[in-house]
Amino acid sequence: ISELLRLEGRVAERAIDLPLARELYRRSVEVNPLNGKGWQDLAKSEGRIKGGLRRSATILRKALDINPSNAYLWQSLGFLEFRMGEHDLARSIFKSGLECDPTHAPIYSTWARMEGNLGNYSQARDLFERGARADPKCARLFYTWGVMEQGLGNVGRADDLFQKGLESDPDNSY
Repeated sequence: ISELLRLEGRVAERAIDLPLARELYRRSVEVNPLNGKGWQDLAKSEGRIKGGLRRSATILRKALDINPSNAYLWQSLGFLEFRMGEHDLARSIFKSGLECDPTHAPIYSTWARMEGNLGNYSQARDLFERGARADPKCARLFYTWGVMEQGLGNVGRADDLFQKGLESDPDNSY
């Protein structure tokens, strides 16, 4: 029922009924506090309605208190901290997420993207490489890495990475 409530919240959100969406997401995590997607959606809706990114981060911290082994929640919180300019805190959060699941390529990818955006290309490449070793089937990681390389003018390397992503998961829309 938790996932059904969350999906109904998504429908309400698309219909621009943010208060109803927020309530449905809140009920979703009340029914199942381990529903990570429910927490992520609740955090987004709370941030949109009141409080912005800080409010969203507060919700994700509460979710991690309840479900500290959910790597996606760590990834989301780290990304929010990056967006708020808290780069060292974001790094610490990404590290915590990888301690809970060292094979979670999306954390490596998000962290690498942050480092690339900050101009730390060597660090970004190291993180992408670690993520690719942890999960060689993560097409999104190869796509994100390819975008960075393309932006740096490394077109041949970018093409190789895009091809690797296609080979790793040919049905992925990335």
